Amino acid sequence: MANGDLDQVKKLVNSGTDVNKRNNWGRAALHLVAQGNLVAVGERPIPTDELTYIAEFLIAHGANVNARDHFGYTPLCVAAEANNYKVAKVLISHRAETSATIDRFAITPLHTSAGNGDFQLSKLLVENGAQVDAQDDRGETPLHHAVLYYYCDPKKESKDVIELLLKNGA
Repeated sequence: MANGDLDQVKKLVNSGTDVNKRNNWGRAALHLVAQGNLVAVGERPIPTDELTYIAEFLIAHGANVNARDHFGYTPLCVAAEANNYKVAKVLISHRAETSATIDRFAITPLHTSAGNGDFQLSKLLVENGAQVDAQDDRGETPLHHAVLYYYCDPKKESKDVIELLLKNGA
């Protein structure tokens, strides 16, 4: 992904590089952008705002916002796992599936954001149609994940996630 340099990404794409080309894990560039905190050895971390520009550019050039890697992760699943709100917002604005599940475990981005105690991302997902009652392969909902996180680390934000889910039908 050219170390997160938007100009380099533009050069690669404009020279014909396939924006949906996959690595050994089946991840495309958009998965890597969603992962955030990308850094090449000896380089600086890529600022989130820069990642949002790269995401927008890749999507404008045909990147599949719902592409799945070999493990079933979509870019939105990856963004939720990385607590990458800004890139998640870009993905959702381009119709990323908010209730897409990670194949093997049936975990949705909302399970992940709730389990991470990420109120801002959980709210974004709920406001954009994520299923608050979706069950993973163990029958657990995002509320179960949020309560477990709160039990392990009782922060205000994780309590807010629990209240958000309850107010929205969990």
